[in-house]
Amino acid sequence: MKKIFFPVAIVLLLLVGCKAPVEKVEYWMSYDDIALLASPTDTASVVKQLNGRVSPFNIEQRDSSGEWGLYVVSRGAFSKIVSGWLPLKEMIYAGSDDPEERMEAFVVKSKELPAYKHPKVNKKDCYVTLHQGDTILATAKSGSWVHMYYTKFGQTGRQREDYGWVQASQLQKIDSLTRTGVAEQMLASSVVAKANDKEDVGYLEFRQKSHNVYRNIGIVIGYIAIAMALGFLVFAIRRKKVWDVVILLVMGVLILGFSQAILVSTWWYAFLIPLMAYILCYPLLYFDKTSGRFCTLFPVLALLAAAYYLFMCTNLLHPTFWRVVGFVVLAAACVVETLFVRDRKERDICPFCGYYARHSRGSRHDLSTSTSHGTETKDEFVKRTETQSGNTKYITDHYNRVTYDTETTTTIYEVDRTCMRCGKVFQNRGESKVKVTRRR
Repeated sequence: MKKIFFPVAIVLLLLVGCKAPVEKVEYWMSYDDIALLASPTDTASVVKQLNGRVSPFNIEQRDSSGEWGLYVVSRGAFSKIVSGWLPLKEMIYAGSDDPEERMEAFVVKSKELPAYKHPKVNKKDCYVTLHQGDTILATAKSGSWVHMYYTKFGQTGRQREDYGWVQASQLQKIDSLTRTGVAEQMLASSVVAKANDKEDVGYLEFRQKSHNVYRNIGIVIGYIAIAMALGFLVFAIRRKKVWDVVILLVMGVLILGFSQAILVSTWWYAFLIPLMAYILCYPLLYFDKTSGRFCTLFPVLALLAAAYYLFMCTNLLHPTFWRVVGFVVLAAACVVETLFVRDRKERDICPFCGYYARHSRGSRHDLSTSTSHGTETKDEFVKRTETQSGNTKYITDHYNRVTYDTETTTTIYEVDRTCMRCGKVFQNRGESKVKVTRRR
């Protein structure tokens, strides 16, 4: 299988190890309507009138003067590309995607601190309120006002980012921080706040550290999945498994996106863990000596990793009835997900030579048939009546309860499959059900 190993290894090295430099994207705010111009001059024609908003505009590059920024409205997936230039002198700087960029950091001193769209007190202009102890970054200043970047975390793990003008007198300077740094501080304070209400601080810190390990693994596996989708493309085509490549790509993007976005532990992240295990075990399918082991290693890895995550996330360190119920229900869902994926792969592995492919299908043979009888009831609509009482009209629907006799026929069958490589015939077993209802 050297023919498979070396091309895939080369693709993985190229995609994971060699990254092209990416130009820094700057974030600029405009709370008021602003015109997008065709070129970086005041006399240029207007491409589009943009509405003011409380989220930043992503500026991908500046002109030679540094006073104009290129903004792409749409990239033309289903239409033409729409882009233009924004006057940065009329906007407010709000940071960039550079992870090393540091800005002045402050802590809110007052019990509540309103943030405004403009550097003046105006109740109608306030759209978010900060609280004592919140950490912010100062992205710009105007007199006694500071334009800030602020982030917080919700109960579901969602990270929210806000911007706005706050009064400098209500802030206490602490240090310079990066966006990641302020996010870590707000995440730590969020853990403590939740602990004060519900759980022990030590447990919540343990849960968060465990989640960080999983999400970092998820980010790596996401890139691996995308690389494998390209590395296995030719071999998947030969084996008529092109959909495998498509699914790998979708899984990689899904896992990568959520792993980067979900900074707080949340129970539903556990459903991504079997997908991570599938990606790690997927190469086993392409080697004859290991293809059969996929059906054992994949479920073991997926269920152990998911079980630990759910154990941590549902706090079985301090079990209660509902925590145990929650763990069992979520774990059962992960089991169903894992076995579904395993069974779909197992039926395409030749039991004689271990070749994994979309083997041709032959005739179907019924092995056994069984019939069961039962009853069920349904409410069937009969008529609608209307009555008037004063100015009020009452409408009543009438139903009759009807009983049906049911007959369910279950058939166990086998489908012949012919291996694409060795030519031997093997069988896949399946089950079908046909239900017939008769009204009494």
